[in-house]
Amino acid sequence: MSSWFSVKAPISDSARSHLVRVYALLTAGVVVASIASLADMYFFHSGGTFTALIGAIMFAGARMTPVTKFDYTAVWLFLGAAGFEGMSISPIMHTALIYYPTALSEAALVSLAVFASFSVAAIFARRREFFYLSGVIGTVSLILFFGSILNLFLRTQMLYNMQVYMGLGVLTLYVLVDTQVMIERYETCGNENFVRPACDLFSDLIGVFIRILIILMRKSSEQPKQRNSHEHHRRTSYSQRS
Repeated sequence: MSSWFSVKAPISDSARSHLVRVYALLTAGVVVASIASLADMYFFHSGGTFTALIGAIMFAGARMTPVTKFDYTAVWLFLGAAGFEGMSISPIMHTALIYYPTALSEAALVSLAVFASFSVAAIFARRREFFYLSGVIGTVSLILFFGSILNLFLRTQMLYNMQVYMGLGVLTLYVLVDTQVMIERYETCGNENFVRPACDLFSDLIGVFIRILIILMRKSSEQPKQRNSHEHHRRTSYSQRS
């Protein structure tokens, strides 16, 4: 895999090895989150805000704990956090599995495709090329934050749609920026904790997956209504002609 990065990517050999460790840990985190989500879905039924909070605390610990050859505390914190995050999204995944099973599989595939595409774009782009997006992301994120608070009182569909669609756009940009920040930090410091960027990219991937799943679930729920509307219109037109 390290040799794959060396095709055209403008990064050093040690940075390529760093990327391999980051994405290997990220893959392990996704596997753990998937298993934890399925386990909670069928056995525990305890996923929600509390498990998301525990996951966030463990992620914070993983980001701050240094990882050396003899200390893998941060790795285990990351995997534990991934498990709790997987449990926290199990309710929406359970709903999708029951009512919109195709949306769940499509969301997983689309999320992986989007994440992989933006990651590759960031890796093979010139160093620091996407750093300018940080200001745009920060501004839009602030707007979304205040919009979410406002929607707690207004409960409007427009603000909700803004949270979903604009949030998806922001998270895809975060994939670009976080990937280049990870590379630049390692190229500059040389001893970057590989767990820290794995935490950032894991959060980006989960956020992208949830928003794509919500969009696909909504489209799947609207299809029967559209079919019924077309059928009603067809019958009405037929009765009028008769």
